[in-house]
Parts: sequence; structure tokens; C-alpha cells
Amino acid sequence: MADTLLFALPIAPDCEQRATHWWHVVDGELVSACRGDEWLTFADRRRKLVGIAPTAQVRLGFSEKPSAAQTRRQAEAVARVGAVNSSLGKDEELHSASAVTEDGSIVTAVTANDAMAAWIDWARQLGADPTHVVPAAALLPLSDSWSAATFGDEHVVGRRGTVF
Repeated sequence: MADTLLFALPIAPDCEQRATHWWHVVDGELVSACRGDEWLTFADRRRKLVGIAPTAQVRLGFSEKPSAAQTRRQAEAVARVGAVNSSLGKDEELHSASAVTEDGSIVTAVTANDAMAAWIDWARQLGADPTHVVPAAALLPLSDSWSAATFGDEHVVGRRGTVF
């Protein structure tokens, strides 16, 4: 049984602010969702905890798999280096993660190390320890058609290669 709690990470984490949007999903079905601090009662170690990062604080980069990359891990590493090098800020102050999609293209997320640390610290201080942090913009389907979605307070519009 896949049991996952997704919860929105705040733009400016503050442990006094416990309420956030959250979604409890079991075996791919939405079981419950709300905005409040009830999510903390679901944040035990028996389920996967996924923080949803604010779109404004995470830049997504899209690239094709490099021809020189022999493995998926090599392709992801090359994409991360390229995304970080093309980002504003010093490389050592940025956090990045990449994933190869079903069609072989690569999506890379880049955010400030300070933002990532603040989100993780906020969640942990409230008793939740996320196993993953996913950008809200990455929840849109990768398609050539435009799509829009709302995840809590996050309004995201995008298509393959472009997300706002």
C-alpha cells in the first residue's frame, strides 16, 4: 500500500505558522485534503512525506539527454551542472536535482541552499521529516499543450519546457 502525505512548503518558513495545504494519498487515491495544521497528525514515519516547494523559489530547467551520457545518472549529473551554471548565484549556494522523464528528456530543479534548508528545518521542527521535496511546477504534466493547476496557494501554468 502506497501511503503518501504531500504538504505545501511555505515561502518564508516560520515554526509559529503550522498550517499549510496538505493532501493524503493512498494507493493513488486522494483520501483527504485540507488547509490547516491537521497534516501534522498524518506526518508519522509509516508514510512517505513529500514537501511541495513554492514555484517562485525553484527554477525548472528542461534539456535533452546529452549524447555523451552513457547512463541515466550521467545524464542527470550533466543536466544539473548545466542548470546550476546557467543560474544566478554562486554554484556552491545552489541546490539542484534532476530526473530523466519517460521520453528521455531531463527536468532539473534549482533553488537556493538556504531555501531548501529552511523548508527541511521548518518541517522537522514541526515533527515531519520529508523524504522528498518536489517543486509545485514539476507537478504539471509534461505536454506540448498548455495546462494549468492550483496546488494550495500555488497557481502554475506551463507546457513542456516552460513553467510559470
